[in-house]
Amino acid sequence: MTELDAMARLRAEMERPPYHAVLRPQPVSVDAQAGTVTIRLPYREEFRRAPDAPGYHGGVIAALIDLAGHAAVAVTVGRMVPHSLVLRPYSVL
Repeated sequence: MTELDAMARLRAEMERPPYHAVLRPQPVSVDAQAGTVTIRLPYREEFRRAPDAPGYHGGVIAALIDLAGHAAVAVTVGRMVPHSLVLRPYSVL
């Protein structure tokens, strides 16, 4: 799969799930050989953790981690894959 094909697949994968219409993730780059993707999620007021506080809500960060992990696997194997479970501890200060 060429990088152009992999980017087309990544864009298609990002547009498919209805939940992504809410998040609006933006594919930036893909390297199918290395199994990496870069996805941007521009900040929006709706993503705040509290009405009077800046910063992302942890659920939004977790969703981005989940969809990026799935996208990396999908472009590496060249097809959609069953939902993957990524266990990664993280904290937001």
